[in-house]
Amino acid sequence: DVNEGRVIYHLKEDVNYTSDSFGFSVVDTGENTVGSQVFRLQWSWVSLQKEEYHVNETSRELLITLRRRGYLGETSFVTVELMNDTARVQEDLHTSYPRQVQFNPGQRSAEWRVRVVDDLVYEGSEVLTLTLTRPVMTALEMPLRALITIKDEEDVSRVEFGGGMLEYQVEEDVGEVELALVRQGDVSEELLVACITSATNSSSHDSATGTVPTTVLSYSDYISRPDDPTSMVKVVLTGAMGGVLGHHTHLTVTILPDPKDVPVVFFGSSEYKVEESVGSVEVTVWRTGTDLTRVASVQVRSVVVQVVDDLGVPRLEGLEAFTLVLHLPHNASLGDPATASLTIDDSLSDCECCVMYTSNVCVSIGRLVSTVPRFQFREEKYSGYEGDGEVTAWIIRGGDLSHHASVRCYTRQDTAHVTDDFDERPDTNASFVHFLPGESERPCTVILVNDLVHEGEEQIYLVLGSPVSPTAGGASVGVRHSSTLTINDQADRATVGLEETRVSVEEPEGVGEARVVRLGVVRGGDTSTRVAVRVHTKDGSATSGYDYYPLSQ
Repeated sequence: DVNEGRVIYHLKEDVNYTSDSFGFSVVDTGENTVGSQVFRLQWSWVSLQKEEYHVNETSRELLITLRRRGYLGETSFVTVELMNDTARVQEDLHTSYPRQVQFNPGQRSAEWRVRVVDDLVYEGSEVLTLTLTRPVMTALEMPLRALITIKDEEDVSRVEFGGGMLEYQVEEDVGEVELALVRQGDVSEELLVACITSATNSSSHDSATGTVPTTVLSYSDYISRPDDPTSMVKVVLTGAMGGVLGHHTHLTVTILPDPKDVPVVFFGSSEYKVEESVGSVEVTVWRTGTDLTRVASVQVRSVVVQVVDDLGVPRLEGLEAFTLVLHLPHNASLGDPATASLTIDDSLSDCECCVMYTSNVCVSIGRLVSTVPRFQFREEKYSGYEGDGEVTAWIIRGGDLSHHASVRCYTRQDTAHVTDDFDERPDTNASFVHFLPGESERPCTVILVNDLVHEGEEQIYLVLGSPVSPTAGGASVGVRHSSTLTINDQADRATVGLEETRVSVEEPEGVGEARVVRLGVVRGGDTSTRVAVRVHTKDGSATSGYDYYPLSQ
């Protein structure tokens, strides 16, 4: 039995001993017996030091300690096996690792090493299992399996501002600023990140604001420039998709003040000459330079100067002049001219007995009938339809028709708004209506904006101003120097109707059968609001309940 290996020593799992002995007798074929023999057994136990191991991908190698206890007088071996899971040998661990661990006599612990593969792909936490098997000259005890977790947080795709700068200073006229974004870690997949801007302090005047387009309406702007010192913009990275944000996700862009932005204000002309009966005169003040307060901003404004006519006790005073002065500019500088001379001439309005005068004395007898060109609207009110695209008001000219004369015809908004409802005719030279010699009337056309929104009746004002006739010595406006223009948009009223006025359908052939008729409901006009309409049937030659199912919806 001994020679054939039939003697087996069975060690139970719950036994913690490391030695044992048993007695035996030996009998030969001659019935010779040797008894009371003792067979002594000694062995060792091998196990893993821990059941879990955590290693980072950048650690280069994983070190696992094996322990041996009990009888240490023999050389022992144990096999190490790796079982792939989410982590895999060759992809995450090198294949060149020792398959066995050797314990020399007297050795209580041994180390098993394997190299970790460091790649640039982010894989998250991955695991695989290490198992001790096939012991030689030893026995295995728990723990004989260990879970190995490989981490690679350094491979997470990260994005942040690069360059090592958290603040940029740029000139205002640079046009644009390029901020470098640096991506680290796994670059094999797509990464999205939002780069947003905001003022450093929304309530502070030293913060730059975004350019939100606004329509410049008639007389809705003014020539002014708020204090524009150094402005700051905060740039923030947020909402990363396919990665994470790094450390440098905030930076500040400082826009340095630009002296060239300071507006220059000056009069449109250094001399103005008006007739005393004109009532008022508009003096233009121009502004040049960059204004950052709006996307679009006025460049010229008019100052109305009232001229007092001595109608009660008319007195011929001749040419009188005074000076208009621009001073105390705020956030601006004065240009040239900063002064304007305004001359008042009463030779036409106050001279009742002459056509010409010298030294304030009438030299020609006869009552004066003013012959300078005088402009006014033919009607006080005009109206038009939005769908026509334009509406025309007629300007009539009186006085001497033999001269070339011009007058501004400009718009002023009321319930109708610039850009939304009509194209503005500004109070500038672009709105002049020119009369050739012999012409007594000319049109003033306003372009209407045709939209699909029903707004009802809306009004704007047409105004005549700045009359001029170089050869006639002046011009004036009459009583009807303004007119009301009403815009109608009946075509935009919301309408609802049936798509077809007559539909034919064959009667069902069998009892209990039915036919379905579908009618389209068509909506026209303004579709910006909700419209509800009731659809119902009405008997003709067919009777509801007998020939068709009634409907009310």
